[in-house]
Amino acid sequence: MQLNISQSLNDFGSLYISGTHQKYWNTSDSDTWYQVGYTSSWVGISYSLSFSWNESVGIPDNERIVGLNVSVPFNVLTKRRYTRENALDRAYASFNANRNSNGQNSWLAGVGGTLLEGHNLSYHVSQGDTSNNGYTGSATANWQAAYGTLGVGYNYDRDQHDVNWQLSGGVVGHENGITLSQPLGDTNVLIKAPGAGGVRIENQTGILTDWRGYAVMPYATVYRYNRIALDTNTMGNSIDVEKNISSVVPTQGALVRANFDTRIGVRALITVTQGRKPVPFGSLVRENSTGITSMVGDDGQVYLSGAPLSGELLVQWGDGANSRCIAHYVLPKQSLQQAVTVYFGSLHTSWLIKEIINEDNLQIIIGDGMFVVNKHILGYCLCK
Repeated sequence: MQLNISQSLNDFGSLYISGTHQKYWNTSDSDTWYQVGYTSSWVGISYSLSFSWNESVGIPDNERIVGLNVSVPFNVLTKRRYTRENALDRAYASFNANRNSNGQNSWLAGVGGTLLEGHNLSYHVSQGDTSNNGYTGSATANWQAAYGTLGVGYNYDRDQHDVNWQLSGGVVGHENGITLSQPLGDTNVLIKAPGAGGVRIENQTGILTDWRGYAVMPYATVYRYNRIALDTNTMGNSIDVEKNISSVVPTQGALVRANFDTRIGVRALITVTQGRKPVPFGSLVRENSTGITSMVGDDGQVYLSGAPLSGELLVQWGDGANSRCIAHYVLPKQSLQQAVTVYFGSLHTSWLIKEIINEDNLQIIIGDGMFVVNKHILGYCLCK
């Protein structure tokens, strides 16, 4: 039999009562344990007081224990309560002390937190003392990587010293190949974002796509919407995605797929002109080799994502032969490394003069229909 009751006191914390009673078959023996406690927090510091009572087979007298627990996040001390920007802000100190009815005392103090940019390396170091066994201590670290988890630990007391480690992971075979992962749960999600390698998954510690753009999110919630989101801040400049969020509802024990429509190539803002005039607003644009499409905005500007370094744009604003044109372009290879990779703007004929100007780190190269300002490539695209 189990009992769990809690009562919130709003801003003053909460009270709880927990208990278990277990009776052994065909005997009069039984185990009984219950605990009452109070928990609260103050300026981010959590603390609790508890009293427990235990009567078990093999224990001659009832055992009563009074306990105190305190946890102090370091960002309270640094006055950055709502930030997690560095390792100090993500660290915390803990302390707990107990005294039982036999007059025996114990205490344990520790420090823990997370490291690395993705917060996927956790650690905890503690030191304590007990009336029976003297000093005790431990140090643990756990690294959650994209393809598995690695944990190491060290423990000691008066009688022994222990070192342990564990390595675990998962392998998923699917129609597109094999994907390594962290340890799998009963229900998992296969993430498919072709070509988008090294992209983190939001709200998932240590999980990111492999070099092909695949990843596995373990321990999905069954019969409920699971939100899977690609962290666009970790995408390379040559990666774009139509929608970075996908929702799936897995059944018990299933491996479901979350698909993302990725575009790999140059992000280009192109101004298309015909006879020195911008093509009409609202014209449809199609890159013929990849099939990516867009629409002409103000002043003949067209935004394309996933465009190849060289291509042919078909621009159409009507049904007749005179209501379409084709524009050819060729981009340098460095376009793939630029954030807003390429901006094509109309140039005047008088600008087509080769020269290089260096002034206060502003470099302008003019010639062959292309110039550079602060590492952004600009040029023009004539539609014929």
